[in-house]
Amino acid sequence: MRYGICLLLAASIFLRAADVPTVKNGKVPIGKTVTLVLTEDLRFGSDEEEDHYLWASDVTDLEVDSKGHIYVADPNESVLYEFDPAGKFVRVVIPKGQGPGETAALAGFQFLADGSAVAFEGRPGVMPKFHYFDKNLKFVKQFSGINMGRMVFNPVLNPQGTRMFGFYMKFDIERSKMVSYTGLLDDQWAPLKEFSAAEQTANFAQFNDPKVLSDFLGEILSNIIAGAGVGIFDSEGRMYSALSNIYEVTRWSPDLSEKELIIKRDYKPIPREPEEIRAIADRASEGFRRAPGLGDMVNDAFIERVIEKADLPLTKTPIYGLLLMPDGHLLVVHDVHQVTGKQLVDIFNKEGRYVGQAKGNDWCFVNSNGDNSMVFRGDFAYTLETDEEGDNRVVRYRYKLASK
Repeated sequence: MRYGICLLLAASIFLRAADVPTVKNGKVPIGKTVTLVLTEDLRFGSDEEEDHYLWASDVTDLEVDSKGHIYVADPNESVLYEFDPAGKFVRVVIPKGQGPGETAALAGFQFLADGSAVAFEGRPGVMPKFHYFDKNLKFVKQFSGINMGRMVFNPVLNPQGTRMFGFYMKFDIERSKMVSYTGLLDDQWAPLKEFSAAEQTANFAQFNDPKVLSDFLGEILSNIIAGAGVGIFDSEGRMYSALSNIYEVTRWSPDLSEKELIIKRDYKPIPREPEEIRAIADRASEGFRRAPGLGDMVNDAFIERVIEKADLPLTKTPIYGLLLMPDGHLLVVHDVHQVTGKQLVDIFNKEGRYVGQAKGNDWCFVNSNGDNSMVFRGDFAYTLETDEEGDNRVVRYRYKLASK
């Protein structure tokens, strides 16, 4: 009898899952094909003479407020700069330091729907923290969930700041293990939905040995490439999520309890060039290169060992990031060249139909960490582009979807 009940329960779960609307797209768009047209409206950055226009990191973060003021989070200097809509420097919002409203390792910055904001702090050697600011960008409080044995890095928050999608780690010191996750968490860093999990050896007491540290980093890279979660929220709090190694995007209900839509697309695998593998390993080592007591170990031999341990596949994952346009179109970052920063995005309409593609240069859609570079506000798309020389510039575009 119990066996029969179990079968009925399993069948009911399957039927509910099967009821989720699923759009299966082919390799080419059906019907009228569109592309994203970007027309440059403003550019400023490394060509200026003042120091506050020089942001040397390829993972510099960008945010824009409702008035069109532009905020640049420089992780090298751990400073948040504000610029007006004409690109003129206004002020330092968050300075480097250890006091209230200061950060030692600024990694990201995000406005919430009510105009308040959150700054994210963290890198190897620095414990992650959230810094909360009010609508006038006055410091309110600081939070770190490390006492829960969990470390969260540079997440994407929902408009209310009550949920976040991100990468987080949990350490087991006794077993010398670390489990890295991607998933949905609440504002206290407690997991709500887990999308990927991978365990790796972490001999913390031996991190002064470059072989141990490079093996640790290589194993993390291998696990990420094998499939990591990607997520973003719309203005109503709906979450779009995907695993990087499967071309399938799920849209969740506003309360994040049910799947509303599943979007799939058939695609031709894209080969990964050898120089891209080197670039991935070199970039992944950058955080350790800047970490106190670890930087001297990061050399050519270290990078080669990371590459060997990671053993990256010769074809690329199909999803690098997700972006949402104000009208509901979904942009799936489908290809990123890890050396040149050239990128390809697939465009889907609100019904999940594949309608076209667009290309971008200089890391304009996502940065080398996979975090979104482009921000849509009103009639403009803002991005922070990094050229092959490593020079960064804020660029504001007028955008439109146009028939090809």
